[in-house]
Amino acid sequence: AFERSILLATLSEGMNYYEFEPKTEAHSVNLGSKNLWQYYGRSAQEVRDVVIPAPEIISFDIFDTLIMRYVAKPQHVNEIIQIKIAYLIGLDIDFPTLRVKAENFARQSKGADVTLDDIYKSFAKLTNFDTATCQKIRELEVATEIQLCLPRDEVVALFYHARTLGKKIWLVSDMYMTSADLERMLKKCGIIGYDRLLISCETGLRKDTAAIWDNLAAKNLNAPEKFMHIGDNETSDMQLPCDRNFGVYHLMSAMNLFSQIPFGRSLIEQLGGNLSLYAGICLGVVLAKKFRDPFQLNFALTEGTNRLILHDFRELGYWFYGAPLLTFMLWLIRRTKSDGVERLLFLARDGYFLQPLYKLITGLLNVEPLPSEYFLTSRRAVTVASIRKISQAKELVNLRFEGTTKKFFRERFGLDIGDESEIILPDKDSDFVCKLIDAHADEILQRAAQERTAYEKYLANFGTVDGAGVVDMGYSGTIQFYLQELTGKIFTGYYFATSANNRFGVAAVNRMRGCFTENDNYGVTACAIYRYQLLFETILTAPDAQLKNFDEDGNPIFGEPEPGQTHFDDIRAIHDGINDFCRDVAEIFGDILLRVPIDKIFIDAWVRAFIHDSKIIAPELREIFALDDDYCNTFHGNALDFYLNM
Repeated sequence: AFERSILLATLSEGMNYYEFEPKTEAHSVNLGSKNLWQYYGRSAQEVRDVVIPAPEIISFDIFDTLIMRYVAKPQHVNEIIQIKIAYLIGLDIDFPTLRVKAENFARQSKGADVTLDDIYKSFAKLTNFDTATCQKIRELEVATEIQLCLPRDEVVALFYHARTLGKKIWLVSDMYMTSADLERMLKKCGIIGYDRLLISCETGLRKDTAAIWDNLAAKNLNAPEKFMHIGDNETSDMQLPCDRNFGVYHLMSAMNLFSQIPFGRSLIEQLGGNLSLYAGICLGVVLAKKFRDPFQLNFALTEGTNRLILHDFRELGYWFYGAPLLTFMLWLIRRTKSDGVERLLFLARDGYFLQPLYKLITGLLNVEPLPSEYFLTSRRAVTVASIRKISQAKELVNLRFEGTTKKFFRERFGLDIGDESEIILPDKDSDFVCKLIDAHADEILQRAAQERTAYEKYLANFGTVDGAGVVDMGYSGTIQFYLQELTGKIFTGYYFATSANNRFGVAAVNRMRGCFTENDNYGVTACAIYRYQLLFETILTAPDAQLKNFDEDGNPIFGEPEPGQTHFDDIRAIHDGINDFCRDVAEIFGDILLRVPIDKIFIDAWVRAFIHDSKIIAPELREIFALDDDYCNTFHGNALDFYLNM
């Protein structure tokens, strides 16, 4: 008790605590693991072979033990119901607040546990809604709960194993739903054949007050050989019945398991425990995918540590990239609609995956997609083709480059001129390079004219680009700017992030849109998507290397393969994982996703949590982050290692 009081005193003062592991000399912040080895050493086999055979009666908690929800926290259900009430019933009300008030009033009035019917009688008095409207909302609540529930398969398997052994099975829950409503949820999750359903609103006996345990103890069931309770709550399912000599077995909820891993702890700490509805949806789907199994952090699966380690590229796509990419697509759908864009050009090479993802999500949400095409381009191809005056060639000196003049002229203009002088642009050496450009002006302009004719051939074969928006990762709008120079058309750019140092200057407010951040300074940005951009650029690529230019028939000429092309089968698996995540979220929540405000703070915290958990990505997956940047020649190496060592 004294030992534990130190931690409680620390937390009550708003301080941080550290746990130190002498053997490894490692420490954790605000994360304790004392005695958790007992939990992680357990297995479903142990429950089947040792725990279940002993008692006469097996009692299961329901919520977060036998079944869970596709949202991270219960209150998210009421927030979803509010949205449904607005567009299905046409009422704009603060349902979460009214629902809590109605339940509190019902409890005060009844002086005991209440049913859903009791709550909606109070709800009618609070709102002055008629009986028919309240009944619609009540049914909407039950239907939403059923829609969002799913079984924890490993625990349900234990339930059925107990049945095969002839055990009496009771289900016990502190809940306002009546048996009829709760049985609908259980049936949806494949749970039937229990002997008793003890719900506090019907029995008047709650677990968290110990009333149900005192009642059962009075019936002489409080002996481990007679009665065993399985649940997730450390107090109402474990401590209170254990104090009364009942047998108990702890199964962590999905959220509790998630909070034990470094990634989960980092995410929760960043958000301060406050999860928006959007965060609750994204996280809830991930929890349902990975932590339905209460033994997920078992030693055999985690190599002796309470960590989640991703060993599969498809799983990496689902876990890390799914939520950020879904967010970008939902934003793109909404923003292009408000802007009145007529078509979308998904720019190479980021657009190779983004365009089919756009089609997938619009299809799943029953949204009419804008006509869209994958458009071949690159900074190298479009800048050279746009040069009509040598002053335009000198503008390329303002795009960052580190290396030799020889490489600069080869990468920027496709010419084998210059020497091996080392330059850093635009920070210094700009005057020196501009003099070289003047010296080779005729060659540059001749090459530009040839490439412009070839590019125009590609554009003629491609078709119209009128009224189009361009989609790309970001950041300065270079391709968009020079594409306008080349075609004489005006485009609106849709990006993950946009830079304050962009090609459009004050006109950027009309020409460039940033999903996660706009007009931002990379050196001081708080946006994790922008700060860790290379983690996204490495997987938003195509089977083909960078476009250099076009031939006289308008056919593309690509450069030498880069790391992304070498690992493209693995990158495709990541894409499959992203698709899986987006499909799961869209199929569960439908077009309600278009009515839920996007939470960019959550996405930033999500990305930072992955960076903070340096071991979440298995070593064999890390080669995927290799990157070569020949155009700027500023980065050659592994992007993940680069960020971890910052």
